Amino acid sequence: MYQNLKSTSVLTVTNESLVRLIISPENEGETSVPDGYTLKFIAKAVYTNDSNEIVTNDVTWHSNNYLKLNPTVPNGTFEGLSLALKKYQRHGD
Repeated sequence: MYQNLKSTSVLTVTNESLVRLIISPENEGETSVPDGYTLKFIAKAVYTNDSNEIVTNDVTWHSNNYLKLNPTVPNGTFEGLSLALKKYQRHGD
C-alpha cells in the first residue's frame, strides 16, 4: 500500500519455453539484396506448446559482415552495401 492506495493485478505464469526462432524474408523467395536496396526479414518465435508469435521488433538484428549488409530500421531490414563499398575503394585509391 502506498499513500492509502491499493491495487491488485493478475499475473499468469506458464511453462512455455522458446524452442525455435525462425528467420525468413518478408517476401517469400527473396534471398539476396542488390547494392543500395533493402531486404526485410521476419522473426517468428515458436514455443513448446506449439504457439508462435512474430517477434521481429523484439529481437536485436546484426550482420556478420557490416561492409556488405547493414542492419537498418525498421527492425529486420538490411541494406546491401558491397557495390557502394567497391566504388568508394576504387575512387579512394
